[in-house]
Amino acid sequence: MEESEQEWKEFLASRADLQRRQKEVQVRKSAGKDVSESLRNLEALEKRLKEREEELDKKARLTPWNVDTIAKAGFSRTTINQKERGQEKVSYFIYTTEPVCNM
Repeated sequence: MEESEQEWKEFLASRADLQRRQKEVQVRKSAGKDVSESLRNLEALEKRLKEREEELDKKARLTPWNVDTIAKAGFSRTTINQKERGQEKVSYFIYTTEPVCNM
C-alpha cells in the first residue's frame, strides 16, 4: 500500500515538472526562440507519463483490497442467546369446531 502511494507521489511530481517545463517552453516560444527540439522532447516525456499513469491505474485496479483494514466490528462483544431464568414460554392454541376457511 505504501509502495503504491510512493509511486503515485513520484508520478505526480514528474507530471508537475512536465507542466512547468511546458510553460517555460511556451514563454521561450513567445520570445521568438527556436523550441522545436524542446517540444519534441516534452511530447515524448508526456507520452511516457501517460503510459505510466495507465500502468499505475491498472496496478491499483488489480490489487486486492485488504478487508481487515476496511471492516469495522459490528459489535464490541459476542453474546449467546439464552433463555432467561424464571421465564417460561407460554403458547396459546385456540381449538374450534368450525372450519377456518370457507370454500
